[in-house]
Amino acid sequence: MLASRLPKEVIMLKHSDEWLRCADAGMIEGAEVIYKFGKLSGGMKSSYAPVTHDGLYRTPTVPVTLEAVSDSIEDDVGGTGGLTVTLEGIDENWERQKIEVQLNGLTPVAISGSWLRVYRVRLTGSNVYANQNASSHKGEITIREASAGQTWSTLPVESSFGVSTSLIGWFTVPKGYTAHIINEQLFTQSNRAVEIIVAEREQANKITSPYEPMKWNQIHYGSEGGHVSSPKGIGKELVGPCDIGYLAKSTANAATCAVMFQILLVKVY
Repeated sequence: MLASRLPKEVIMLKHSDEWLRCADAGMIEGAEVIYKFGKLSGGMKSSYAPVTHDGLYRTPTVPVTLEAVSDSIEDDVGGTGGLTVTLEGIDENWERQKIEVQLNGLTPVAISGSWLRVYRVRLTGSNVYANQNASSHKGEITIREASAGQTWSTLPVESSFGVSTSLIGWFTVPKGYTAHIINEQLFTQSNRAVEIIVAEREQANKITSPYEPMKWNQIHYGSEGGHVSSPKGIGKELVGPCDIGYLAKSTANAATCAVMFQILLVKVY
């Protein structure tokens, strides 16, 4: 595989579609394109919430331990549902972490490592060859703090069908990396007024006062059944550790909104 180790200053000039395709294919050493998708379902409030299935994105300043559990006994090695889930996020050193855990149905299973952020959860193994009549997991799978603590994320079941992914419209740039949002698309439900904010927190590892503020980067007002596309995304370079993601609220009537975005992640040598 062709690899090209480039200094950061050169990489930042290489935002052509062809160069990004090479990065996405793993052909540029130290650069990758990360795809993110999030959904905030109906029942939105008049105050801002993260665009995630649960309306939350946990950002503690002290690392925690986590566990995984399903509300169906079938999500187990001997069942007819999900088998394993994989978490991706940030460890206690603000570095990338990826851990797989085997489900045990209704019994919580400890997830190794300490966590400051979880920006992706995926079902990575199933006992079911899924189709329109059989989903890959039977129950809602919850990632939460140990000993039945706060929920961090869920793999939902919608219309009796397991989604198999966490629908988190947020990302945390790890230490030792920079990032650009290179594409974003926003979707809102018909006849529902929704406001969507792009928010960022630089120096997320500054955990003593005065803290780095959470800042608005973009705002989209009053979309009603709309689709907003920004192919160039956000030009600003985000230096890790940095939280970046989408907040939304419904100004009239409950609503559903979704976001899709791509991040160019570049390792700093």
